[in-house]
Amino acid sequence: MLKLLIVEDERVLREGILKLLNWDIYDIDTCLIAEDGAQGFELILEEKPDIVITDIRMPKMDGLTMVKNAQDQDMKFETIVLSGYSDFVYARTGMSLGISDYVLKPCLPEDMANAILKVTQKIKLKNSGVAHMEKLQTDLNRNLPIAIEQTLANWCQYSGKPLEDRRQSMSELLMKLDYESIHVGVLMLELQSSDMKLPTGEAELMLYAAGNIVKEILTPVYLGKLETFRDEQAIVWVGNLGTTIQQLDIDHALKAVQSNLTLYLKLSSSIGIGQLTSTIDTLQSSRAQANKALEARYFHGIGGVFWYDALQSAKDGSDTIWNDEHITQLEAEISQALKTNEYAKALDGVEQWLEQIGKAIAGSPNEVNLKATAFIVTLKNITQQKTITSFPWKDTMIDWSEHLPQIQTFDELSAIIKKIVQNIVEALKSETVLHRTVQTALVIIHTKYALNLTLDQVARETYVSTSYLSTLFKQELGVNFLDYLHQYRIEQSKVLLRKNYKVYAVANEVGYQDERHFSTTFKKWTGLTPMQYRKKPN
Repeated sequence: MLKLLIVEDERVLREGILKLLNWDIYDIDTCLIAEDGAQGFELILEEKPDIVITDIRMPKMDGLTMVKNAQDQDMKFETIVLSGYSDFVYARTGMSLGISDYVLKPCLPEDMANAILKVTQKIKLKNSGVAHMEKLQTDLNRNLPIAIEQTLANWCQYSGKPLEDRRQSMSELLMKLDYESIHVGVLMLELQSSDMKLPTGEAELMLYAAGNIVKEILTPVYLGKLETFRDEQAIVWVGNLGTTIQQLDIDHALKAVQSNLTLYLKLSSSIGIGQLTSTIDTLQSSRAQANKALEARYFHGIGGVFWYDALQSAKDGSDTIWNDEHITQLEAEISQALKTNEYAKALDGVEQWLEQIGKAIAGSPNEVNLKATAFIVTLKNITQQKTITSFPWKDTMIDWSEHLPQIQTFDELSAIIKKIVQNIVEALKSETVLHRTVQTALVIIHTKYALNLTLDQVARETYVSTSYLSTLFKQELGVNFLDYLHQYRIEQSKVLLRKNYKVYAVANEVGYQDERHFSTTFKKWTGLTPMQYRKKPN
């Protein structure tokens, strides 16, 4: 194990360097600090560090003088010099002292990681004989992937700096990438949509396995020009797009990745892919585009593969949701219908409004949520004008303010909007008696909900036409027939879930032949998966 000394007079920078890297990775188990060159000189004599990281300009004694004085005392150590651009030439003169490397301030993790990796390998080579070369190679193989991941993660966030030579860094780190024609893809594991709640250790294993699946399937498609790294619950890959690599080939491979994640890890995933960038110096633009492409999962649902290029083409010429005249007109018509007690017309308007919002893909998920919030405020104002004294906003199946941050898809937002309108209609009609036909239809639903019940079947049993019953349902209950049926089934399933029935058994008991369909519907109307609901305190 190695000993490190950091000599820097600025406290913030000194502490920042100390926290910059996981030093254990580089076999450094002791990190000492000094506030100036004089104190650093004393610590070198006392502690005999293997590596010294030092600033140049410091009070009492500058860094190069400290190094020379220590060498005069026959102290042996490797030196990394910190310098600003103004000290660049001065730092170069220090190479006569045998300085191993220099790092420009402010220090970035990849720069320091590269410098530390070089000197630790140099020290180990000095301290080991030919018999230990195999161990050194093992250490290198272990440390290089970590250094590559840290470097690529930073390059995906920041553009190249002046004097930075990323081509040289790629060569030194033995990256399996070319400098030009490169892009970024991001695979997001949909952990929130899953009932899986794993301990930290198991979650790490799952993410490790997911990363291996991505690398194993995509590497042949990119002809070996591929590197991957983890970013929280996402797997990021950086690859070179040659002239022989087709988007269709990548799409097929990504579908295979998603299938394997579902088959072996029981995890859904969504994928965003950024545009090709000319060199690795501008890699961060492709990463930002990949993240932007992932926003499409909000409108199209989780589990898709979204190319930034294709999404941009679809958005060309699209109005934003704030400037869409059709949306504005629908909001006015819905408000008027509620004021005049035309509830079926209001509900039809809401469904058209949601359809139009979903088409206006020029907006981001945040913009859509903000627009929906503004619309809900409008609806709430209408209920206040109607002098409803006790509208149960907090008692609705889904509380808007509580669930807004957790909304992942437009489908979930649609369910919330519909449920709020339904509650408004219920409140406005609270003192009126339901139409006899609707009362009869409700009895049929409550009795036969576990069967394959349809609107047409209930219409026949109530001796009315399908279209008449559909309109009557909306007018009386503020909800269409199918949504009411699903909501009633979900309410019945809650009782069984609290009794610890298996999810597949609950699905069958309340009328769903497919467990996945049941789980999706349950989450749509409650904001939780069945297992999340079961674990939620009563």
